[in-house]
This record gives sequence, C-alpha cells and structure tokens, in this order.
Amino acid sequence: GAIRSLDDPIAAYSRKYRDVMPAAFRNDPITFRHLLTHTSGIPHLDKPLWVNGKLNLQSKPGAQFLYTSNGYSVLGEVLAEATGKTFSELVLEHIGRPIGAASFRAEDTFRAPAARIHSTPRDFARFAAGIINGDYMSAEDLDSILVGRKREESLGWGTGGIGTDDLTMAHSGSNGKPRSH
Repeated sequence: GAIRSLDDPIAAYSRKYRDVMPAAFRNDPITFRHLLTHTSGIPHLDKPLWVNGKLNLQSKPGAQFLYTSNGYSVLGEVLAEATGKTFSELVLEHIGRPIGAASFRAEDTFRAPAARIHSTPRDFARFAAGIINGDYMSAEDLDSILVGRKREESLGWGTGGIGTDDLTMAHSGSNGKPRSH
C-alpha cells in the first residue's frame, strides 16, 4: 500500500533519487515498472551506478531491456525509504510471514539485494509451495502481473512461451559463490 502505482516515478517516493537523472534523460523519470522489468537504463554490476552524482544510465528509461541487479538495488532502497522499514523487514513481512516462514531475512546491503535473501531449506520449500498454491496471489494476478503479455512486461522473471501451455518462468543468479536457477 505504500506505492500507488508501478508507473509512478521513484523520485516521488525517495529523496535520494529526486535529482539524479543525467541531462540527456532529465524529462524521462524512472518508474517502479522500469526497475521491475529491467528497462530503467541502469547498468548491471559491471559498470558504475553513479557518475558525477547522477545515475549512469545506459539508455532512456523504458526504451530497452537491460538486465540490471543495480536496478533492484535502487528498488530496495526506494522501498525502504517509502515504507520506513529495512529491506530485511520488508522481505520477512511480505515473503516470509504470509507462509509461516520466519527464517526469511535479507542483508541490508543493496548491491544485488535479491542475492542476499536467506532462509532455511524448509522455509524456501514453503516459499515455492506458496507460489504454486496461490498463497501470494491468484493465478490470474500471477499471469497478468508477473508474466505479462510479452517478455518485457514480465516483472523480475525471464519468461518464455507466453500464451502457450509451455510457459516458463526462470531467474538465475549468484552472490559470488553459489549459483541458483
């Protein structure tokens, strides 16, 4: 309830991100949807996030898909500021508690925050079951919000076979040591 719309500019929710757009994109705000669909223009971890006090955008927000862990770092910071809660508190409140998984926590570092979410194997199984059983959202919401109608509309997940019986959703990652898929 802290965010009115995924299409709102993040600058409306965060003082840190109010005057950070480079001159070339000053009239093109970054939205929550841009961050969630990897279309913000924010670079991945191989390039600096900031240059001379401005975001180091690689493209106009909304113009192209560019995978970026840094974009999710920005998202974590904005959500923490908008709610007055730490990223770890938000992970427990919105991922762990709805399914009785009390071990869910996050390191409050925003360099690839999703790679820093921890839980026990049993609680991770509860998380997977919560997705499958609809404990987080209805199947219709899952299809319309997470999957989208095309790849660039999928929120956070890589998708394939949209609109077919062969729908796939996946995400891979690493926090420097273990890898997941």
